[in-house]
Amino acid sequence: MRKLVSCVAVATAALALASIASAQTATPMMVAAAQAPAPAQPAAPPPPPPPVIAAPPMAANVTRAAAYNAAPTQYIVANPTNIYSNHFIYGSTVTGELARGARVEALAKVQGYEWLLVGRNGQGIGYVPISMLSPANLYIP
Repeated sequence: MRKLVSCVAVATAALALASIASAQTATPMMVAAAQAPAPAQPAAPPPPPPPVIAAPPMAANVTRAAAYNAAPTQYIVANPTNIYSNHFIYGSTVTGELARGARVEALAKVQGYEWLLVGRNGQGIGYVPISMLSPANLYIP
């Protein structure tokens, strides 16, 4: 009887080890299923384009761009920069300068370009590259 009990115990232990081993061994189909990419989610629709606005009044030496969008935020000058008569550096004349830390009256963003039309008392005095500015709420003096 004692031999029978020990044989049953050994057989039970062997079955337990076999089931553990088989649970840890993955078949190629299981590996492929685990590596399969998740089904693609439908892409979110792109945000609507910013509205086109009418050009504000301009100083005599400032060139009008083809179209303008509303300025996305208020800006402060992060790096000293020139103010240009056009939204291209080449062929533009410098109409003024902006010092670091100066608040900018952003009248409009040039549509399709990373340039702002800046002004004084609502009149466009020239263009500044947005890369030289910081959103006012993120500016660190």
